[in-house]
This record gives sequence, C-alpha cells and structure tokens, in this order.
Amino acid sequence: MLYSVQEVADILNMNVHTIRYYTNQELVPNLKRDSHGYRKFNEESINWLIIIYYLRQCQMTISQIRHYISLCLKGNPTITERYEIITSLREKTKQQISEAETRLHFLNEKLTQFDQILNEEITDELNPINWTNKKEQFIKERLEEKQ
Repeated sequence: MLYSVQEVADILNMNVHTIRYYTNQELVPNLKRDSHGYRKFNEESINWLIIIYYLRQCQMTISQIRHYISLCLKGNPTITERYEIITSLREKTKQQISEAETRLHFLNEKLTQFDQILNEEITDELNPINWTNKKEQFIKERLEEKQ
C-alpha cells in the first residue's frame, strides 16, 4: 500500500513539512512518486522516517543521519560502524539524562523549600537577594558533577 505525505504524517504523528524536509534532504531512500510527482510512501519509506525521527531526537544532524542511512544501505559490512554510532548516541543520551536529573533534583529541592516558606517553616531563602555563600556551594557542586 502507498501513502500520501498527509497520511504518513497522520500515521506517525509527524508534521507534513518535516516529512517533506526529510525527503527533500534525500534521507528516505527509494522514495516513490506518482505520475504527478507527489511523494508516495510504502512501509519501507515509513521505516526510514521512524529511524530518522529517533536519530533527530538524539540530536543527530541531517548530515550525520545521511551518513548513517548510507551505511544502512551498504548492509552488513557496516554493522560495526553503525554500532559505534549508536553506542556514541547512547553515551550522549546518558549524559543528557544525568544533567536532566541534576536539574530535576535542583527543582525538587526548590519546591520543597517553597512549601516550607508557604507553611512559614523557614524564611524566603530562594530569592537570590537573600543568598549568602551560594557561590561557594555552586562551585563545589559543579566540581562534584565533573568527577
């Protein structure tokens, strides 16, 4: 079965313009077109869009995705290189998760303090105007993160 751009956008919950951009960047191999030049997507085309979506979510550039797709098209001889690319993305993602967890920890601490302030258990220490020694604490925390 062949699908139009709009149908694929609906199926994958993707923006039509994004799909067109990916196809204009020639990221979808062997893309079919009808007699009027309209893009027609088969199951394989949809699979390419799915991997492109996930690679973009991993912040790969279009150029890097193009390279990855070219490796896929070459088949089994490129498995090692593709493995290394995905391993690198995983490490980058782990680092991003760690950074996000640090931010979440910070926000949770602040919300706990806000609750205490609202319950009049402590004074407003969240306002930078009232901070003392925060610079030293910040530097210490940053150094610990790097270790």
